[in-house]
Amino acid sequence: MGVVTFDLWEVYNSDLKTKGEDLNRGKGAVYLRVDDPQKGNDKGTFLLQLRALDLKNNEPGLFGIGVSDPFYEISRKYFNPSKGFVYWQRIYRSE
Repeated sequence: MGVVTFDLWEVYNSDLKTKGEDLNRGKGAVYLRVDDPQKGNDKGTFLLQLRALDLKNNEPGLFGIGVSDPFYEISRKYFNPSKGFVYWQRIYRSE
């Protein structure tokens, strides 16, 4: 497994509106593509598709019998101008 962080605004402003990042352990990659919103609709839609193959058992459980329990998190980037720092707030975690 691994962690990948994208800045949606940076990807949107790039020429191809696409960015890929390798996972921390080099066993996969995550790609993000940002499309323009439909005209007349100021709300966007966030579509996420994840696939994981051949996951190791990271939680052995009782007597070594257990199952992998992968999850993902979606965070929102916040900037606090009065304190001058950026932080990420988790807005969703799968279970």
